[in-house]
Order: sequence, then C-alpha cells, then structure tokens
Amino acid sequence: MSIKIVICSNNAEALVRRKAAVAKAAGALGMKLGLSVCCGSRDMNILSGLVGDRERGFDVYVLEGNNSDHAELAARLRERNALASIIFGVEGVRLPHPAMNRGMFRFRPSSLIADFSNAEQVREVLSYCCAEQRRCKPWLVLKIGRDIVKVRYEEIIYLLNQGRDTEIVRSGAPRLIYHQPLKELLPLLPEELFLHCHKSIAVNLKFIDNLDVGRHEFVLINGERLQISNSYYKEITTLYKLLCRNL
Repeated sequence: MSIKIVICSNNAEALVRRKAAVAKAAGALGMKLGLSVCCGSRDMNILSGLVGDRERGFDVYVLEGNNSDHAELAARLRERNALASIIFGVEGVRLPHPAMNRGMFRFRPSSLIADFSNAEQVREVLSYCCAEQRRCKPWLVLKIGRDIVKVRYEEIIYLLNQGRDTEIVRSGAPRLIYHQPLKELLPLLPEELFLHCHKSIAVNLKFIDNLDVGRHEFVLINGERLQISNSYYKEITTLYKLLCRNL
C-alpha cells in the first residue's frame, strides 16, 4: 500500500530537514510513500482545496503545532476527510503551548513530533500513522468504466496482468478487468498481504494453500495453481515463509 504524505512549514530550512527525516524513516521501515511539501500561503490554499479529493488528496498531513493557518487546515480535514492522519510538529514549542491547550487536540492528531532529528521518534510516529491508514482503508478504490469500485483487499485472490489490463480475481464475486497494467496497482497493495510472485501475478497470501516446490507453483485453496518466477524463486519463497509467520 502506498501512503501519500505532505509536510507543511513556512520555514524552508525546517521543511527540508523534516522531509529528509520522514524519507529516512520510511526507508528504514521499508515503506513505499509519495512525499510532497507545502511552503507558504499559496501552497496552503492549493492544499486546502484538495481536502476530501480521493485522487489528489493526501493520507498523512504533517503540520505546525503553533500555526493558525495549519489549524484551519486541520479543521477542514476533520470536516471533510476524517480518515486522514494528522501529525503536529512541535519543535521549539514551549509546552504546554496555548495552541495545544485550546485547539490542537480537538483535531484528533494521530501523534506529535517534538524532535525531527530523533530518528526513532519519527520512525515510530510514521509507522503508527501508516498502520492507521491501512485500518481505515481496507479496500482498493478503482475507476472501472464510469464507476468507482471499492474492492476489499481480503476478497482479492490474485491479480493477473493481461497485456495492458489487469484481471482481478475475487472470492465469491465476479472477476474485474481494470484497464491499467499490474505494475500500476502493485504500489497500492498492502505489502504484508500480497506477494508479487511473478512479473504478471500478485497473490493474496491468505488464499495460498501450499507451495509446490517441485513445480515452482503456489497451490491456492480453490485448487488453482500460480507460477512462481524462476529467476527469483529463492527470494520469493523465503519472503513467502517470512510473511506467513506474520499473518
């Protein structure tokens, strides 16, 4: 699953430092994320207009804890997009700060970061927010034709690349054809649930019955068999065993 994060600050130096800290934490956690920055009133106005937009909005907002414009954005987020995670940066803020007493916590922030140079603190907060987003959004949102379709991750058995399209095979529901290749969907899938076992196949671990070592195939609980890439067979099977322990 890809997480979209935006970091906001009126201080360009702080913005660069915070972006680097978040990127480093994401790398340490092995996470895929889209990272953007927002600096100044013009950017804030644009960002405010994206609140509630499923296509262009963000999952996690890193805001200043003592900034009135950021408080307004947090209020708008809670009015229009209750699923977004909010992190308040409170570096250099003397605690307790009036903004925290009278306003900050009414926006239900996921966490605070008091020191962006503290790698462990940033990593813990980022990990928590991303887990929060996975719990809040247990589905894949796709535009198929003129319709917006929500597909729960847990009902997807596997995804199969078919030229320029992807076939989505589901449990107890008709198959779907999404008019984009598999590589476009891979960043949207939870890494702890789906395994990219072949260049044209991603399979849900919960639907794998066993591993056929002799034929280099996964045997699914419905009896179907999926080919495992010969080139990366050892790496894929090792990852499969590791992920299965965490299910």
